[in-house]
Amino acid sequence: MKQKYFFLCLFFGLITAESCRNKKENKQIEPVSREITFDSLMISNEANQWFARALSDLNGDGLLDVAFINEAGLGGALGVMIGSLQDNWEIDWIAELAPNGGTFSCGDIEVGDIDGDGKTDILAPQNNGEWTDKPKEQTFYWYSYPEKKPHYIGKTDQYIKDVDLADLNNDGRPDLVGISFDGSYMIIFEQITPDKWRTARLLEAPNIHEGMDVGDIDGDGFIDITANGYWARNPNGNMDGAWKLQSIDSVWHNQSGDWSRNATKHFCADLDKDGRSEVFISHSERAGYPVAYYKLIDAGENLWEKYVVLNELPAAHTLQVGDMNNDGYLDVVTGVNRNRAVNIDVSAWPLIIMFAHESGQWIKNVVDMNSIYNGHIGDFEGDGDLDIFRLTSHNASKYELLINQLN
Repeated sequence: MKQKYFFLCLFFGLITAESCRNKKENKQIEPVSREITFDSLMISNEANQWFARALSDLNGDGLLDVAFINEAGLGGALGVMIGSLQDNWEIDWIAELAPNGGTFSCGDIEVGDIDGDGKTDILAPQNNGEWTDKPKEQTFYWYSYPEKKPHYIGKTDQYIKDVDLADLNNDGRPDLVGISFDGSYMIIFEQITPDKWRTARLLEAPNIHEGMDVGDIDGDGFIDITANGYWARNPNGNMDGAWKLQSIDSVWHNQSGDWSRNATKHFCADLDKDGRSEVFISHSERAGYPVAYYKLIDAGENLWEKYVVLNELPAAHTLQVGDMNNDGYLDVVTGVNRNRAVNIDVSAWPLIIMFAHESGQWIKNVVDMNSIYNGHIGDFEGDGDLDIFRLTSHNASKYELLINQLN
């Protein structure tokens, strides 16, 4: 069933552009008014712990499909929701169990052309479940699609929370990056061939926990890694070289307490089109932290400037960056995981788009009041605008697609 969502973007004020070492001056802008429409399309009413998801047109029909792990917290099966313009999405199960007999579990999965055959493959992390007390070793496979043939990548001794596929040495083959949930390290698997991988680097990263992305941060043509307010600078594609780990802002990795410490979301995007990715960060579990982005000023001195998009957003477990209104500027899609915003009035923090303005300011826009958890953006039907895929919270059973009606 489809339902219309309308929101009128009326916002005044300014954001703080705050440097890690300097204070930037802000400018007032006039209120801006826009109207955008979304159609709501229900993908599933039985989404059971669908924490780990990735988007791609896996069957070549022009619509985005959703690769996912069912019951990711306890360990479950790997599947694909086949995209449809109606609410009759069907599951194509890839594997109930991994080749080693274990279930699948991770806070994240990725898709990409791993073997270079022009088709999208699916990364498959095998684990007994993040929420269980079973051993936390992780084994990584990838599955070709639609053949559903498994291939072995490698193992870790800790539960891996976030993963990315990226060509780190510019050899035309994607490599695998992951960060441990409790082991305080970042790991890199280099792809030698689709069936031969090696552990290229294990980087100690104190208090690393949750939240990672990749991008060319220093503009040298090689993909760097950022996680928990750190960045690992790529040594010009030398996989065995010195991946220098440096702090962007210690506020994202100096926390203590329970499992919600140092829990973040990261997103790399070139906001100012200078060939270098800015690093966007939010706190995914706690209150009292902003949604902000960091711009690298001097790589040699590790000098950064910090810019605040929102002064505070509790449990901001979604952080996506893209041009939502096709005006040429990158916007920020974010919002609260309502079930983690304990003792907080979340009525002011539902699903939000922060529109970028040419002046450098951000315009806050409420899409609806239903919040969002681990949301993604993507051009679902290939019409040139970005749509929003969401669960409303970590224990929600409804998985929804909000289709942008710009085009």
